[in-house]
Amino acid sequence: MESNTEPITTETSNELVPETSTETDGEQINTLEPNYGCTIRFIKRVLIVNVTLHKIPPKFVNLDPTETEFYLDTLGFSKKYKLRFSYPQDIQVDVDESEAELEYGILKVTFPITQIRDKKSGKLLRKKRRKRKAAADDNSPAKKPKTELNMERQLEIISEINSEQNKKIEESLQKEAEKNAYLANTERNKSNKKAKQKRQKEQVLDSILKKQQEQTDQEQELENKKATAASRRKVTFNNEVEVQEFHTKAKIRTNRKKKN
Repeated sequence: MESNTEPITTETSNELVPETSTETDGEQINTLEPNYGCTIRFIKRVLIVNVTLHKIPPKFVNLDPTETEFYLDTLGFSKKYKLRFSYPQDIQVDVDESEAELEYGILKVTFPITQIRDKKSGKLLRKKRRKRKAAADDNSPAKKPKTELNMERQLEIISEINSEQNKKIEESLQKEAEKNAYLANTERNKSNKKAKQKRQKEQVLDSILKKQQEQTDQEQELENKKATAASRRKVTFNNEVEVQEFHTKAKIRTNRKKKN
């Protein structure tokens, strides 16, 4: 095959078609056409078909392509897809050597190209295929087609990959939960520590205020004792004028105490 054509050609269908009907066991089933895209890589001589199959388990994907036509359905699942189309540019592929993988809801199928029509010249470009060996014994039991074996094994591998991914996701969620629990515990300890410090601070302030009040009470008691001692002190007067002055001063002191 020559490589004088364009390096990459892509055809994509982006709309679902809900009107397609499929007859299964005498019943009409409405199916959807999933989003898909075709990519031709001339250097590697392969045709890549990408099909969007979100939340479709691999075991329900029925992939049955031919040399000239792509076919896929999920009629065994609740979300029923069906896709059938001919390869662009009269392409023929080697189905036996095809590879399929399903990751993050995207099915990627890679076919080796055995024939393609050149867009510029219009000529069919073919790749020489190796002759297969004839069966040694015609009476030997028919072997299962290699394509079917490949597809089944590939779907098993896809299922294993999905299981590993689910396991990794569960481990990640568990680590995230442990991290959140640790952060919550740390925050709770910080709050308890702040509350404890606040209580201790309040206790210290109460102790200081209590001591100040005790000191004030002691000073007041001492003043009262001095005043009582002064009132009991004997006083002698030489004349009536001194008596009047004494009483006047006593009234003034009494008024001051009342005001205070």
